[in-house]
This record gives sequence, C-alpha cells and structure tokens, in this order.
Amino acid sequence: MSDFVHEAGWPIYLVIAASGLSLVAGIQWARAPRAGGARLLGASVLAVLAFGVMGFVLGLDATLRPISDDFNEWGHIHIILCGVRESLHNLALAAVVLATDAVLYFVGCARLGGATPDGGREAAAVPAGI
Repeated sequence: MSDFVHEAGWPIYLVIAASGLSLVAGIQWARAPRAGGARLLGASVLAVLAFGVMGFVLGLDATLRPISDDFNEWGHIHIILCGVRESLHNLALAAVVLATDAVLYFVGCARLGGATPDGGREAAAVPAGI
C-alpha cells in the first residue's frame, strides 16, 4: 500500500481525504436515508472524481515535462509508460471509492423506497423543499 501511495504522488492524499468523506457520507445515507439527504454524498463523489482526474493529469504532466522532443530512444517510451501507470493509481482509487459509493447510494435508495423504477417515491437526491 505504501508503494501505491508513493508512486501516485502527492495528489493521492487529496483523493484519500475526499474518499474518506465520501465513504462516511455514503454509510450515513445507507443507514438512515431521508429525502434530500444525499446531497453531501453527491458533492463528495464529485470531489473524489475531480481529485482523481487531477492527480492523473498532474502525474502525466510531471512525467512528460522532463522528456525532450527526441523520442527515438526506447527509454523515453518506457518512462512515459511508467508515469502513466503511476498516475493511474489516482484514478484507480477514485474508481474503487465511486463504485462503493454507488452501492451505498442504491442501498439508501432502496431503504427510502426511491429505487423502484415503476413509481414509488421521488428520487432521493431531490431536496426536500421541492
């Protein structure tokens, strides 16, 4: 796990922090859903996705910046592929957390009664005042 974090670089800490918030919000939603209660979960999911993409892009930038315009050597391609692999750690963690949040969201919707496709209650993410 420490290699995973070390290879991903400093943006992984933003992904980890947003993931923690997102998982706590997802667990709260799954345990006690209420109308309009999924807003924190939705916002934290967007933060996880944004930080995962940002970490990937910054990792690619850090990989490609020192490489010169001469791509004739196989070493450059190897460096690029290693940088892409390490940058993907940010997206991989974000994808795992987003999949977990999706399951927690559906559990909460099922408990609230909003998961029935043929009627039932209104969508759970709609604010209670609307």
